[in-house]
Amino acid sequence: MIISNTGYFGDFSKYMNRKNTVFVFSNPSDKSEFEKLYESEEVVSENLFIYIGELREKLFYTDKVVLKEEKEQILFYEILDERERDFFKIENYFDSIDIASSFLNFYKELKEWGIKKLILKSENKRKLYEILEEIKKKYEKKLLELNYTNKLFLESPENFNIIFLKEYSDIVFINHFNFTVFEKEMLKALERSFSLE
Repeated sequence: MIISNTGYFGDFSKYMNRKNTVFVFSNPSDKSEFEKLYESEEVVSENLFIYIGELREKLFYTDKVVLKEEKEQILFYEILDERERDFFKIENYFDSIDIASSFLNFYKELKEWGIKKLILKSENKRKLYEILEEIKKKYEKKLLELNYTNKLFLESPENFNIIFLKEYSDIVFINHFNFTVFEKEMLKALERSFSLE
């Protein structure tokens, strides 16, 4: 598998005769724009065009139910104990929605950038982080009990699966200028099964 980077307004001619190639765009609008530019070309019908988010969704698979945003927030609210609800001043589910979103986004960002643990100097921030860590453990435990997962836990080595790539030989990244730590690890995992250039 060859992985390289090019812009769709750059020299794309070397890819025009490609077959069995996955073209990965940095976002959905780049993908759509590219397909419009090259819609009459054979390259569009002979290859797979996806953006990085779709690639990630296809590379991580589980038989578990994957919770989406609203269900993630409901589960967050359900696992909070009295002390945690008092700390965040949560009286009902609606009070918890923004906090649940922030909680999930916080841990997704930590995972994305490979941050295992934060060292905080401020006592208030340390206390908040400790509470978040406790909630995260309860959240993960509840997901396991229910045989559910969410995107945060789905994207893990045990769920990595390259079956959908079996009919493709190359991957070309279009307009993708940087990778997060997690994405770099994902590319290393691809490298174990394919030759990367």
